[in-house]
Amino acid sequence: IVKPISLTMSEDHLTAKIVVQEGKYHEIKRIFRRRGYIVTKLKRIRLGFLSLGDLEVGSYRFLDKNEEKSLYELVDMTYGNRIINQSVNKK
Repeated sequence: IVKPISLTMSEDHLTAKIVVQEGKYHEIKRIFRRRGYIVTKLKRIRLGFLSLGDLEVGSYRFLDKNEEKSLYELVDMTYGNRIINQSVNKK
């Protein structure tokens, strides 16, 4: 079970901001359902060090070099020549 790091509810209890260390599939919806709330819209605004910022729905942006390098390091890959450091299973 995911334990929230922080939870802020609006006064009318119609919106909430929740921060979790790790969000698993539909876990946030389950947390609120257990407390009698139904989640009708869920928006991820940040994933690790990447955040949406001012990005509009349906748009995208390219990663900068630091973000790209950090992602490669996060998944244990070499950045410069993009060589995967993990073994590949052969059939």
